[in-house]
Amino acid sequence: MKRNTNTLIIGLILIICVIFPMLTQGIMCNDEVQLRLSAQMGIGHFFKNYFVTECLEKGRMLGAIGNMKFLGYIFENRYVYRSVDIIFLLAGIALFGYVIYLLFKNVKFSIFVSIMILVFLPITFEHSLPNAFVILTMQPLILLEVSIILYIKYIEQENIRALIGCVFLFLWAMCL
Repeated sequence: MKRNTNTLIIGLILIICVIFPMLTQGIMCNDEVQLRLSAQMGIGHFFKNYFVTECLEKGRMLGAIGNMKFLGYIFENRYVYRSVDIIFLLAGIALFGYVIYLLFKNVKFSIFVSIMILVFLPITFEHSLPNAFVILTMQPLILLEVSIILYIKYIEQENIRALIGCVFLFLWAMCL
């Protein structure tokens, strides 16, 4: 029991050390500044601007269905805005660890892989994950990971509902 507690404490300290710089860094690129400004002009302006410019003018209507990439921009607080990104990032890493567990049936290996992904995230000035476009890249990945989990469940249990959910989530991820 004491060893599990120590491992949990070390894991939490590691997550805090990696996540804290991401929480305080702010906006990294021009696209984020434009989206943030549009969001601060009002939620109606924000969504109207998004649907007109992104969906109608550029022909990306399928990408608008269930797209959460602007979720962080509806909050004015910078820490809440970055927290939404961090939640998506940690969810993607945790789901990947779970997929690894389902494939290899080894808890230690899946935790090790998840921690290594978290430790070696590139925190740089460039606008790449995890600095910018977090939800844009993580939402399709999360949907794909859940789809893989459902597919593994279908293979193991022959559950047709899992297969239907798998196909739906996979197609949704491909539309984003």
